[in-house]
Amino acid sequence: QCWQGVLPKDDIGLLYSNAKVVIGVTEDKQKAEGMINNRVFEVLSTGAPLISDHFDALEKKFGTDVILFYKQKGDVKYWLERVSTSEWG
Repeated sequence: QCWQGVLPKDDIGLLYSNAKVVIGVTEDKQKAEGMINNRVFEVLSTGAPLISDHFDALEKKFGTDVILFYKQKGDVKYWLERVSTSEWG
């Protein structure tokens, strides 16, 4: 019912720029290698707020002011409430 086909690669920025918020998750294998998923860069390049799981390489690269990190239960809810009641971008 919601399927609209494969997203064309050139529309990734449009998709993220129209999102109110993007929630990111990093695979444990990537975290262990200190790898940052391309999605992080794609989302941040559009100015959309990114709520992401925390790991050292991500914080080292972006600090604590760019990505809304979740570290414990309740953090995602907290950030979603903040984003929904604030103006971003």
